[in-house]
Amino acid sequence: MEKMRRTPSIPVGARLRETCLALQRRLGLTRMIQYGECAWLEAPAVIGSFRPIVLLPITALTGLSEQQLQVVIAHELAHIKRLDPFVNVFQIAAETLLFYHPAVWWISKRIRAERENCCDDAAISVCGNAIEYARALTLMEEWRRAPALAMAVNQGPVGNRIARLLGLGALSTEIRGIGLTASFLCLTVALVSGSALLSFAHASSGVRSSASVQATQPSAPPVPAASAQPAIKSIPAAKPTPDLAPSEHEPVSSYIDGMKAAGLSDLTVDQLVALKIQGVTPEYVRAIHEQGLHPDVDGIVGMRVQGVTPEYIREMRATGLALTEEDEIVGMKVQGVIPEYVRALKELGVQPDADQIIGMKVQGVTPQYIRDMRAAGLHVDADEVVGLKVQGVTPEYVHGLHEQGLQPDADEVVGMRVQGVTPEYIRDIRATGLKPTADQIIGMRVQGVTPEYIKALQSAGFKLDVDEVIGAMVQGLTPEFIERARKHGFQDLDLDKLIQLKHIGAFDTPAEL
Repeated sequence: MEKMRRTPSIPVGARLRETCLALQRRLGLTRMIQYGECAWLEAPAVIGSFRPIVLLPITALTGLSEQQLQVVIAHELAHIKRLDPFVNVFQIAAETLLFYHPAVWWISKRIRAERENCCDDAAISVCGNAIEYARALTLMEEWRRAPALAMAVNQGPVGNRIARLLGLGALSTEIRGIGLTASFLCLTVALVSGSALLSFAHASSGVRSSASVQATQPSAPPVPAASAQPAIKSIPAAKPTPDLAPSEHEPVSSYIDGMKAAGLSDLTVDQLVALKIQGVTPEYVRAIHEQGLHPDVDGIVGMRVQGVTPEYIREMRATGLALTEEDEIVGMKVQGVIPEYVRALKELGVQPDADQIIGMKVQGVTPQYIRDMRAAGLHVDADEVVGLKVQGVTPEYVHGLHEQGLQPDADEVVGMRVQGVTPEYIRDIRATGLKPTADQIIGMRVQGVTPEYIKALQSAGFKLDVDEVIGAMVQGLTPEFIERARKHGFQDLDLDKLIQLKHIGAFDTPAEL
C-alpha cells in the first residue's frame, strides 16, 4: 500500500471511462467509482471499501483486446457490487487473529475461490463471452503482483477458474461418478455371487443331513434320487460381471474422450486449455487428418488461430500446390494467399512453390506487377520478381534503362538498382563518349567513377576505355596526381607508367612516407 501511495494512478481516457460507466450501469451500480491507470500493477484490481477505485494497469490496457478488457473490468465491478473489498478486510483480520487454526485457512481459501467464481459468472452474464474471458485470464496467468487488500482479477486458482469457464470443471466430477458406478457394480456382483455360493452350500448341507437321517432310520422308505433335485435346481446361476469399458459405438462422454478418439491423447492441462480456448473440436482435428496432415497440438492450435480450414487446404491444393506441411499452409493463410492469387500467377507462366508464393505475397508482388515487368521487357521467374520488388524496381525504371541503350536482364537490373545506378547517371557517362555495358556500369558505380572524373582524365590527354577508367580509379590515379607528375617533368607518360609512380610513392612528401 505504501508503494501505491508513492505511485499515484493516472485517470483513464475518456473513451475507456465511457466503457467503464456503461458496464457499471449494466451491473446496476449507482455508487461513485473512480477509475485510474497504474504503471506498476500487472492485473486490474479494486482497492477501497467505501470509495472504491478500479486500477487498470498499462499492461492490461495494451495487452488485452477491447472485449477482453471489458470482461475483466466487469469482474472488478462485480466485486464492488458484492461488497467484496469490505468483506475481504474482515476475512484478513480473521486470518490474522486465528492464524494457528487450519480450518480458518481452509475455509478462507474456499471463500476466496467461490468469490472469484461468483464474480466470473457476473462478468460473463454482462459481457457474454466465456472464451474471451478465459483467454484474458490465460494472458494474465503470471500477472499476480497485487496488494493483499486489493481484489485482483487474477487472484485465486486461475487454472480451475479457466477449466470451469470452459466446461472442463465437470471432468473430475464425471470421473468420480464413473468410479462410484464401477464400485457399485462390482459390489453388486460380489453380493450376487456370494448369495449364490451360500445357497449352494446350504442346499448341499441339506442333502447331507437328509442322507444321515435316512441311515439312522432304516424303516423309513428310501428317498428317491429325484427328490433331491429341486434343492439343487433352486441354486441361482451366477451372473457374469458386466463390461465397464465403453464400446466404440457409445457416444463420447467428454471433450478429452473426443480428442482421444480424434487421435490426440495424453494431453496436458495447458494443451487442453489452449485447444478449448481456440475452439478446436474433434471434428476439426479429424478433418485436418483427412487432408493427410498430422500436426501436433501446437500445430493444430496454430492452424486454428490463423483460420485454416479443411476447405482452404483443399482449395489451395486444387491450384496444383503440393502442400504437405502445416507450416506452409499457416504461412500462406497468414499472408492472405488465396487460390485466385495462385491461379493468376500460374496463368502468367510463373510456377512458384509454397515458399516462393509466401515470399511474393510478403513483398507485395501482384499479377499486375508481373505483367508490367513483362511489358517492360523482363521475363522473370518467381525468385527474380521477388528480388525486383524488394529493391523497388518499377516499370518506369526499366524503361529509363532501355532509353539509354541498355537491355539488362533481371539480375542486372537488380544489381544496378542496388548500386544506385539511375538513367541520369548512365546518360552522363555516355555523354563522355564511353559506351559501357550493364555490368560495366555497375562496376563504375561500385568504384565511384563519376562523369567529372572521366572528363578530368580526358582533359589530361588520356583517351581511356571503360575498363581503363575503372582500373585507374581502383589504383587511385587522380587528376591531381597526373598534374603533380607533369610538374616534375614527366609529360608524356602513359597510364601504366603513372600507376607505377603512384605505387612507389615517387611524389609523396616525407610526412606521407
